[in-house]
Amino acid sequence: MVHAAWRMCNSLKDAYRVTGRTYSKIREQHSWIMSEIGHDGQFKMGRPTWNKGIPRTLEEKKKMSQSRVGVKTGRTKDDFTPEWKAKISAAAKIRNTGEKNPMFGKTHSEKTRAKLSATRKAKAGTLGWNVRPPCSDEKANKIKLANMGKRWVHNKATKERKYIDPLLVADYVTIGWELGLGPKS
Repeated sequence: MVHAAWRMCNSLKDAYRVTGRTYSKIREQHSWIMSEIGHDGQFKMGRPTWNKGIPRTLEEKKKMSQSRVGVKTGRTKDDFTPEWKAKISAAAKIRNTGEKNPMFGKTHSEKTRAKLSATRKAKAGTLGWNVRPPCSDEKANKIKLANMGKRWVHNKATKERKYIDPLLVADYVTIGWELGLGPKS
């Protein structure tokens, strides 16, 4: 019940107005309840949640799996038709161009430009914003030792690549893999 009250007060759509004192009580109780739930979804007090830990037979699992066949769970590459892409592109071009852009006809002052420049330079440091700092010699040696002797193999049929131990190369080659990185997929 406390969780429901907390959700009602924090809903963006239909937020219920409550006093600060009432909200703080709800928030405190909600926090306590949430802290009592373990990572496995069960209350630490021993009361399992309604849908966790229900044993299923293989038949039930297979039936549930079959019921989900063909159900679309997200976007696929087929969703992005040329018409859809054109529609989204047109909307993006209209959104903040010309007079609709909040900075249209304005410029930053010299003071602001100096602040932005200083911030960017501080973030960049001496290496640049996109350069990873070099690792220590110890770490570099660990990486070298871990990768020493490993070889790339690829499978043309599945377009897979693997970086494998040299002892496994012969096994991979016998089942149809080839040495090297292979073509980019």
